[in-house]
Amino acid sequence: APLNTTYSGTVTATDEDGGASTPASFTLTVHNRAPIARGSGTNYGQAGDIMYLLATNSSDPDSFDNPTSQHLTCKWAYDAGNSTYDGNTDPVPISYNTGPCTGPRFTVPSDATNGETLVFKLTVTDTKGGTDTTEGTDPAGQQPYSLVVGATAPPSNNAPTANAGPDLDFKLGTNNNKVTVTGSGSDPDSGDTLSYYWSTATSGPSSLLTVKSTATEPHKAEFTWPTSPVEVGIGTSVQLMLTVCDSRGACDDDYVIITRRHALTVDAGAEPGNVRRHSTANTTFTRTATVSNPDGFSSVTYDWDILRSGHNGLPYGVTITNRTTKTVTITFNTYAAAGTATNPVVYNISFTATGPNRHEAIDSMQLNLVANIAPTSASISGGNIPNARRNNTNTLTGSASDGNGDTLTYHWSAPANSGLSFSPNGTTAASTTTMSVASNAPLLIPRIVTLTVRDGYGGTDTATISVTVVN
Repeated sequence: APLNTTYSGTVTATDEDGGASTPASFTLTVHNRAPIARGSGTNYGQAGDIMYLLATNSSDPDSFDNPTSQHLTCKWAYDAGNSTYDGNTDPVPISYNTGPCTGPRFTVPSDATNGETLVFKLTVTDTKGGTDTTEGTDPAGQQPYSLVVGATAPPSNNAPTANAGPDLDFKLGTNNNKVTVTGSGSDPDSGDTLSYYWSTATSGPSSLLTVKSTATEPHKAEFTWPTSPVEVGIGTSVQLMLTVCDSRGACDDDYVIITRRHALTVDAGAEPGNVRRHSTANTTFTRTATVSNPDGFSSVTYDWDILRSGHNGLPYGVTITNRTTKTVTITFNTYAAAGTATNPVVYNISFTATGPNRHEAIDSMQLNLVANIAPTSASISGGNIPNARRNNTNTLTGSASDGNGDTLTYHWSAPANSGLSFSPNGTTAASTTTMSVASNAPLLIPRIVTLTVRDGYGGTDTATISVTVVN
C-alpha cells in the first residue's frame, strides 16, 4: 500500500443467531518506517591517508532499499564535538559520484597525531523522507564512522583490487537499450567480505546515467542508455567507477568506459535450402558474407562455424576452409550425414564479425543436406538387335528413372576392336544414339553393348545388350 495514505471503513460483529452489532467506523494510516543509519565502526589510518566512509550496514525496513541500490541517500559530516583531533584542518568528505552512500572519502589531516580520533556523523534518508542519524561515538550500537590515527590495526590489512571489467561498445536498440557491466574484486587477505559500489561522474554524459545494482549481485551494474530528454550520441563515451572495499575499510577503484557505436552489421547471404551430397566425390558450398563497418574499425575479425542440428562440435565428414575470412568453403565428404528431400539433415551455418570491445554482429543460415538417389531401371531398345550388318547403322534408345528428377546423360560403349561406334555418346542428355557398324567389323562374334546412365551427382545405372555382326 502507498505510504502516508489513510484508509477508512466499518466493521460489524455478528453472532451465531444472526444478530449484528451497530457498525463501527475505523481508519488505517500506512506510515513510513525510518531507515537505519549504520557506519563502519572503528577504523585505522595514518596522517595523509585517504580513507573511505562506508554505509554498508545501513538499511530500510520498508523495502529493498540498501546503500548500493540508490534508493537511500547518505549525508556525511565531520563530528568535531565527538572527535579528539585538535589540529587546524577539519576533514571534509568528498564524493566522486552522484550517490554519497557509495564511497565518499576524506584525507586524514597531516597534523593529526597518533591516538587522536576523527568521528563522522552519518544521516540516511529514504525515498519517502524518513531519516536516521548516527550520534556520538557509538550510542545504542549505532556505529558511526571513527578513525584512530596512528593506531596499529589488528591485524595488518591489505587493500583489495577492483576490476570494473573490459571497456565496452554499445549499439542503440540492443537489449532494450540496457547496458550491463560486470566487475570483480579480489583480496589478498583471507576471510574479508568485499563490498561493491558503482558510481558515475557528477558532470558530463556520465552524469545522465541512473546506475542500479542488486544485493544479490552487487558486482554487476545496469543502466539504460540515455535517450530522453538528452540523448548520448554516437561516438560518445560514459564512464562508471567501481569501488571495492573490504570489511576493514580498505578500498580500491577501477573504471570502465562504454562507447556508443554505429551498428556493425553482417549478412551471410540467402538461405541455401536443400543441397545435394555427391555420391562419389566431395560436395562443396562456398559463400561470401557482406560486412557493414560504418565506424571504420581497423581490427574486425571474422569467423564461420557450422553445427549439425542437435549435435555439438564440428560435424563428422565436414571441413571448413578460410573460416576467418569473409569467403568460406565448406566441404562435405561422402560420409557426411544426409537425409531425404522431405527429411534432410540440417546444418546451421553462422558468420560472426567482431570489432574492438566486444562489438559483435552475427548472421546465420540453414543448409539442408540431402543424399543423392542413383538412377534406376536403365534399359535399351530399338535397332536390328541382336544382329547388325556391316556398313549399316542402328538406332538405339536408352531409358532410366531418377528419384531426384535429375537430367540424365547416356553413355554408350562396346569392346575395343568390335567395329561398333556411337553418336552422340554422353555429351548431351539425348537418350537416343546411332550405332554404326564398320565394314571390317569381326563377324559372328557376340559383342556386349553397355549403356551407362549418369545423374551428375555420382549416381549411375547400367543396361546391356548382345550384338552380333553379320554379312
